[in-house]
Amino acid sequence: MPSYQEPDDIATAGASITAAVGYLVKRVQAALRAAMDDALRPIGLSVSQYAILEALLDAGHSESTNAAIARRCFVTPQSASEMIANLTESQLVNRGTRTTVPRMTLALTKRGRTKCLEARKRVLDIEQRMLIGQTETERKQLATLLERCAKALEAASTLP
Repeated sequence: MPSYQEPDDIATAGASITAAVGYLVKRVQAALRAAMDDALRPIGLSVSQYAILEALLDAGHSESTNAAIARRCFVTPQSASEMIANLTESQLVNRGTRTTVPRMTLALTKRGRTKCLEARKRVLDIEQRMLIGQTETERKQLATLLERCAKALEAASTLP
C-alpha cells in the first residue's frame, strides 16, 4: 500500500488517489464497518440491525414507522422491513398499531433495549480505538468537518 500523503500534497492531478479525502473517508468507513461487524457478530447483530435498534432507542416512546427507520438507517424500506421482521421474531422489536395512525408502528422491547445498549458499548469502544491519539479539540473538529461535508453533499443532491 502506498505511503500516506497529507491531503494538501495531493493537489496535482498526478498524485495518488489514496491520499484524496474521499478515498480516506471510504477507507475509514470500510475499516469501521469491519470492526463493527466483528464486535456485533458475537451478540447476534449485524451493523444494520444495530442501526435499527439505535434508531428505535432514539425514538423513545414516540414509536417509529418502517419508512422513518429506513431513512434513518440508510437502507431501502424493503431491507428495513426484512430486518425489522427478524428483530421482531427475535423479540427485540414490537410491531403495533395506533388508532390515530393507519400504519404499523415500531418500538423496542425490554430485551431489545438491553441488546442495543450492549451493542452501543461495543461500538463506542471501537470509536474510541479509532480516535486514539486525537485530542478532544481534534475530535470535535473532525466531527464538525464531516458534518459539513455531509451537508454539502446532501444539499447538492437536492439541486435540480
